[in-house]
Amino acid sequence: MRAHRRARARGRPGRALIARRARRTAAERALSADLEPWRGKFPTVEVVPRVEHCPTVPAMLDAARDALMFVIGARGHGGFLGVRLGAVALQVLEHAGTPVLVARRS
Repeated sequence: MRAHRRARARGRPGRALIARRARRTAAERALSADLEPWRGKFPTVEVVPRVEHCPTVPAMLDAARDALMFVIGARGHGGFLGVRLGAVALQVLEHAGTPVLVARRS
């Protein structure tokens, strides 16, 4: 929600990215479904959805390059129960040249 407010305040479009090894149509449907509630809450914020079929971290770092803030999810599906961030989130946090917000589902 914070990212949407900042994008609206600055008049810049937001971008939504799924970079995973799923079929493009399934990923596009998943992204559209995830964005729908946010579009209703923040109708004045333009969101540019983008689905990439490529390695995840480079695609995210590329998307974050021009962002004011980059928001990613943290699934943390690794084998360590105490780890709260996954390998992808850790790599993006380490290498992004822009502020990164890591959001977890509650």
